[in-house]
Amino acid sequence: MKQTSHSSIKTLLTVIILVVIVGVLLVITSPTVVSQNAPTNPADTINSLLAPKNQPAESIEANDQPKPTITISPVDPRTDHIMGNPDAPIKLVEYSDMDCPFCTRFHNTMKQIIAEYGDSGKVAWIYRHLPLSGHIHADEEAIASECVARLGNNDKFWLFVDTALSDISSSSTELFDPKPLTDLAVSIGIDQTAFATCLQNRTYESDVLRDLSEAESSGARGTPFTVVLLPNGEYETIDGAQSYAFVKSIIDANLK
Repeated sequence: MKQTSHSSIKTLLTVIILVVIVGVLLVITSPTVVSQNAPTNPADTINSLLAPKNQPAESIEANDQPKPTITISPVDPRTDHIMGNPDAPIKLVEYSDMDCPFCTRFHNTMKQIIAEYGDSGKVAWIYRHLPLSGHIHADEEAIASECVARLGNNDKFWLFVDTALSDISSSSTELFDPKPLTDLAVSIGIDQTAFATCLQNRTYESDVLRDLSEAESSGARGTPFTVVLLPNGEYETIDGAQSYAFVKSIIDANLK
């Protein structure tokens, strides 16, 4: 009886072992099914997790952006501040802020441009105002320059702007102090009393606001912002304090 029991147990174990072996063989030899979208290596998995969703196929280059509509006033020698020939075929209309360090840099670039092209009568530089809201005294400085232009002349305006850009800086934490502007105006021959009255009354504020509105409606997003009026009636825009070489390349390309 014991022999029969042992024999049955051995037979049962043999059957179980055979079943297990057959199952293992079936798993090993069967083809592996891989999802069509599944990553095939660990790097693919990492990349799929890091990849941004809805990423565009390619970036839009700056040159593909639509050109803004320029709505600036025509250059007028009676009201504009012009350095160079008012009838020059190329006119660079700069919108600037006397509290802006980038404007100081570009101002020097433009002085180089006029030094090279001004005597030929082919290029003129027109200065207009774009006082930024972040520079809380820039509007007073712009108004002060207009007072100098009216009480003096075009040359005194440019001298005032040259010096103001180099020497005068305002602090956003201080109340406006007119003394540095008054001292500068007097130093270039402007009557002190007349200037102080003009500045205090903000006599030419409307001129500054007109310039600011023109610049903003023409696509300006900061200072300096320059519109280059070309001989064929077209225009280019220069954003920021671009280099002398950059400005020169625009001029040379349109003086053929």
